[in-house]
Amino acid sequence: MLPYDYVAVMLPGITIMTAIQSASQSGFGMVADIDSGFMDKFFVAPINRTSVLIGKLVADGLRMAIQSSIILLIAYVMTLILGWRIPFATGVPGAAIVVLLATAFGIAFSGLSNAVALRTKNTESTMLVSFTLVFPLQFLSTALIPKPLLPSWVQRFSTINPVSYLADASRALIVSGYDWSAIGKAALAIAIFGVILNGLAVMAFRAQGK
Repeated sequence: MLPYDYVAVMLPGITIMTAIQSASQSGFGMVADIDSGFMDKFFVAPINRTSVLIGKLVADGLRMAIQSSIILLIAYVMTLILGWRIPFATGVPGAAIVVLLATAFGIAFSGLSNAVALRTKNTESTMLVSFTLVFPLQFLSTALIPKPLLPSWVQRFSTINPVSYLADASRALIVSGYDWSAIGKAALAIAIFGVILNGLAVMAFRAQGK
């Protein structure tokens, strides 16, 4: 019998999935701003267009950080009230790292939604592309089930799935302790994912209004 509840295993995955779901909707606001003509004001303003996109990502990141913090707070309260066996092995500092990882990956993934939104200027297309990628990332990873318990073909896919690295690092912070190797791999996965997807968003944004 495990010294902790399965809720403890799921908690980091739920935190990450919440950030991903929020990030997948980031482009909806971009489409709304384009349709309303609000974005045109930025296109003609004498400012760096990249700074506009960065500002939006910061706002998205703040929202994701609040959402992730609420999930962890609820889990902690349920530990006190219902007796859930969630170790929170690294305490508040570890929880802060879990929130940071989820938020950083959410910001990275927002690049896809924003890039599609800027290219298509269509909410339905943005939703289709974002959600099509969301579910394989979530369910073909170690977010909800540890890798040894997954089918062999899912294990192979999870090896190249960035969500798995975030889930493994976050799970260690909650149930066992600091695993700096896992945290480093998660940070690298976020960096690679973020550079690629937000790079596409920056190029799409700079192409607007030309």
